[in-house]
Amino acid sequence: EEDRKLQTQMMFNLGQDWFQAKHMRRVEVHVCSLTVAESRRNSMVSYQAMQTVQIARIFRLMDPKRDVIFVAPRFLHEDILDYYAKIMQFRGVKNPPGRFQVVVPENMGIGHNLSLTQGLLCSPKALKRIRKLVSGRMAYMVPEAVTQAELKLSSVLRLPMLGAGARNMSLLSSKSNAKKLAQLAEIPTGPWAVDIYDEDEFWTSLAGLVVQHPKVNMWIFKIDDERDSRGSAYIDLSKMRQEIRKVGETLRASASCPGGMGGGISSSGHHAIDEDEEPAVIGADAGEVRATLQRFVPRRTVFCNRRVYSDFGSWLAEACRVGAVIQAVPDHLISQTSVHLHIDPDGAIGILGTSEAVMAQPFVRAASWYPHTRGSFEVLQEVGLRMGRVLAAKGLVGFASVDVVFFDNPDFDPQQLEQANREPSPAIIGSDTPVNREELMFGDLRSPSPDMSVMGGDLRPRSGSPYWPPSMPESRQADYELAMHLQEQQTGGPVRLDAVTMMLGGGDRQVGASPASPFACWVVDVDARLTDEAALLFPLQFVAQVRLDSSTGFLLLSPEAPSLLEEPGGAARGSQAQLSEEERFERSQRWALASN
Repeated sequence: EEDRKLQTQMMFNLGQDWFQAKHMRRVEVHVCSLTVAESRRNSMVSYQAMQTVQIARIFRLMDPKRDVIFVAPRFLHEDILDYYAKIMQFRGVKNPPGRFQVVVPENMGIGHNLSLTQGLLCSPKALKRIRKLVSGRMAYMVPEAVTQAELKLSSVLRLPMLGAGARNMSLLSSKSNAKKLAQLAEIPTGPWAVDIYDEDEFWTSLAGLVVQHPKVNMWIFKIDDERDSRGSAYIDLSKMRQEIRKVGETLRASASCPGGMGGGISSSGHHAIDEDEEPAVIGADAGEVRATLQRFVPRRTVFCNRRVYSDFGSWLAEACRVGAVIQAVPDHLISQTSVHLHIDPDGAIGILGTSEAVMAQPFVRAASWYPHTRGSFEVLQEVGLRMGRVLAAKGLVGFASVDVVFFDNPDFDPQQLEQANREPSPAIIGSDTPVNREELMFGDLRSPSPDMSVMGGDLRPRSGSPYWPPSMPESRQADYELAMHLQEQQTGGPVRLDAVTMMLGGGDRQVGASPASPFACWVVDVDARLTDEAALLFPLQFVAQVRLDSSTGFLLLSPEAPSLLEEPGGAARGSQAQLSEEERFERSQRWALASN
């Protein structure tokens, strides 16, 4: 409890001083520790190497005001350190050894699977060196994930920690809590059962989801605290759909008859769901669906990592021990993307970038595209900002990633899209009603207005021009605004064809994709930590000299990067002036494919 109070006080002070601190030289202490249960560590291959995967964090010193201390479980070879130093020197970093230091705990060898945080806590020499390096300087700690061990280390070093708050760190690290976060952020999610802690609850939840959403063919099961695809398994129910459909039709028929089950069964598709609805016991007849699933699922489930979970029994035992979730997989997937964000100590939210997973097999990522290649950046940006506000309210400071899947909207109605494309224009009787010039029969035959003179060099129409909307008396203006308000009420609000409104909804509109949108998206996971995908953005931006364009999401060459047109001998310099602005923009774009 004392560690919690100290961490809360240090983070409060950091937030109060962040406006000045972000303009000062500061030190980041990166501890990429995989602090998980010992049983989980024993099943990991090359556990110590996995704690060094995010060494790319050292490239955060691309900010000239930021120095980096990287805590590693093993000594890095001098050639590796020289290699990184040469890259930094080539990109203009003066004296790289003075900008980043590598600290190795001297007692990491006491156990072959000791976590980095635990090893550092047991290494007084390493702790003393870190204290000396940050002495008298603005410094804070950046962990991989926050547990009680990281909280203890933060207290020992007397450094604030960028991560989940002391009171919410366990909640923000679970997959079950991701659904609650998405609901608070008003972001669409698919059918999703959470907080499953025993075998009976697992089968009851799965049976409830299958009956409520008969159009869903594939379901994925995830262990609450596993990462990546280690604890994931999936099943395709299309082969047993006919049998389940017959049972479901019987249940719905009995629910609609007098004396049937109270409340009935939801027969909605997998797009329209009740946000607060949890799969519950369907009734005595639902035992048929459950019995069918109990026979079918253990034999047909596909595991993403058979080295860890070789059969369904071992997976279910671990899932019931720590908790599990069940999620629907939409048909006609377009892309599986992630938006990466950071939350400053003062609550400011920024988008680091986006990525798109390249799968070696279903739900097993082999590589990632930077930025994403399919899907709307505006939607991903809005998802990141909405989720960032919710995470900041929950006490998270630091990094987070939100996984979003794009797919074809099963409820898409082309007629509604065509209707939405038409601009609403309420008609009001009266000659002074503003009209669109394009709708006038002889609008293009009018003589040029003196007000449109170009002698002054201003080509914009002035007030009083026939091309300028005429002003109305106050009474007529009130009638016009009232008509617009009534029309908005009838149509459910002003119709906007931007991707954010049509795919996310929220506010006065229902959360989820509109029938006028050809595409839809779901949030499927929230990682309240700096993921491996997000960490790769730092070396990518540093080495390739690119920056995120906040309006398009593209990675563009930074101003200090050499132009593609500046070839040896200057042969192409003269052609630069011949390029259009669009061609220059396209030539400045960069893409990256990074493997795991």
